[in-house]
This record gives sequence, structure tokens and C-alpha cells, in this order.
Amino acid sequence: MTTIQMESISDALDLSPADRKKQVTHISLMTGLEAGAKIGIISVPAVLALTKYYAPFRQNLGVSGRTAMAIIPPLFAFGLVSEQVASRLATPDSYANHVLSQQAEQSKIAIHHRAANWAYDHPVKSLIFGSVAAVGTVFALKGRETHLKFSQRVLHTRVLGQASVLGILVGTMVFHDFMNKRGRYTA
Repeated sequence: MTTIQMESISDALDLSPADRKKQVTHISLMTGLEAGAKIGIISVPAVLALTKYYAPFRQNLGVSGRTAMAIIPPLFAFGLVSEQVASRLATPDSYANHVLSQQAEQSKIAIHHRAANWAYDHPVKSLIFGSVAAVGTVFALKGRETHLKFSQRVLHTRVLGQASVLGILVGTMVFHDFMNKRGRYTA
């Protein structure tokens, strides 16, 4: 989420309801834009690549369909994430907890401990990022094997990708269980 830009934590906690609403709106807007940008980085190049390299995609979808496939996922991510953040920060207590957690995150925690805390807080995102990276890597490596037909490379990618995703899922579950027993890293 977006960090609080205030002179001090007490300034952030002592905001009037109208000012707190403006701050929550800003935080939810920036967080939603960040989520939309992350999804857009995937969806727009994917649609462009499909349009350029996959004739059935190009032939069966018109310009409006391809445009929608590129734009709708980032818009959905923006709307979903910004609404969730705004709902989560709606009460004064939840806003205060957010401000205090931002202060704690800015303390002197080592980068690998911050990454572990993030992975613990967001296990689904960790699974998605790891899975997309693994399947993309497998597909890129299989793309170098020119003795295979494209359909065979896709099939190999699917099988190895599924195995990778299952391994990442198990690793995420083991890590989350470890963090449940140990607790979050603190300064």
C-alpha cells in the first residue's frame, strides 16, 4: 500500500474526518493504480504478442475485442483493489492501524525479512507471481528447442508448469505454516 506522507504519525492520526477521507481516497487510488499497472504490464503485451504471432486470435477477434482483452483486466484490478483498500481503511481505528503499520515497516528490518513478511501477508500474490514466472521461464526455455513443434512445446510447458505451480504451492503452504508458528519479523 501507499505510505503515509505526514510530518509525524500523530499528525496522521489526528486528522479530521474529512481530511482522513481524502487521505484514504488517495491511498486507495494510488494502490488501485499500482495494481492496475501491474496487471496491465502482463495483459497488454500478452494481447500484442497473441495478435502478432497467433493467427486464430487475430482472425477471430476484432479490434474492439482485442482492446477489451488488454484493458479490462487492469481496470478490474484497479476497481477491486482500490475498493478493498478504501473499505479496509474506512474506520478511524483501521486507518490508525494502517498508519502504525506503515511506521513499523519503515523501521530497520532487513530486506529479506521484509520480503518474508510480505509473502506471509500475501500468500496468494506470492503464489501467482512465482507461478507466472515459473511457467514463463519454462515456456521461454522450451521455445529454444526447435526440434519440437509449437504444440509439443505448449504441452511440455503445461506439464512442467503444472509441476512447478504445485511445487510453489506446497512451498508457499510450508512457508506460511512456518511463519504462523514463528510470527512476523520485527525490528
